[in-house]
Amino acid sequence: MRNTLRPTQRAAMQIALKTGLIQPCTRHWVYLKTLNSDALEHACKLGNYLISHFARSVACFKGNRQLLMDTIVRCRENAADRCPQCAIEAR
Repeated sequence: MRNTLRPTQRAAMQIALKTGLIQPCTRHWVYLKTLNSDALEHACKLGNYLISHFARSVACFKGNRQLLMDTIVRCRENAADRCPQCAIEAR
């Protein structure tokens, strides 16, 4: 089954991945939280920079910085602590 993301979710995921806020499992299509404590701050700064410079990747937010930050935070909250498929395989 394929999930489709809204443009706002896709843009936030790209920022979260670029800044190390989340990372993909190397074996499965699951996104995981990272332990990088500075990643959220870095993601927010990058998001603000992109909105300030009218980047096409964040145009879907229409300049709404708060919506971008909320979406980035939600992106991290929805990521798993560890890959459930890897945990099943480890049993």
